[in-house]
Amino acid sequence: MLAHEAQSKRGRRQHRAVDGAAPLTAKHRRLTAQRKEIRDGSGAVIAIVGVSRDVTERRRRERERAEQHAVANALREVSHALVQSGDLSEMLQATAEALHTHLNFDAVRLWMPDDVDDSTLVLRASVGAVPPADYLLRVKIGR
Repeated sequence: MLAHEAQSKRGRRQHRAVDGAAPLTAKHRRLTAQRKEIRDGSGAVIAIVGVSRDVTERRRRERERAEQHAVANALREVSHALVQSGDLSEMLQATAEALHTHLNFDAVRLWMPDDVDDSTLVLRASVGAVPPADYLLRVKIGR
């Protein structure tokens, strides 16, 4: 399929099939393009030839593999934290740090039931974005 490129009213590049089909924005497809100028004997450009390849699926697979790799690394680190420490606080903090680091979360908070009142959750581990001063350190279950 032949296509030409144009700027949309919002400034995005659009590729439209020569036959007039609907535009394909970067939101829909990912393309790589290579272009070569053809020049005459005096060096003036007389034509441009190019090849475009749809790499949408390849990029999607690369993102999926990267996500799977990140999850596997997080699970490995969480497993390591659970067997290396006998202290629950250290285990929870290491777990929160692994999730924050490998899964790219802005923040991780882990609550556990209170030792005295099991209808209340108590914040036991926290990593990432600093919570506001009025952040709930204790939460009643069901609220």
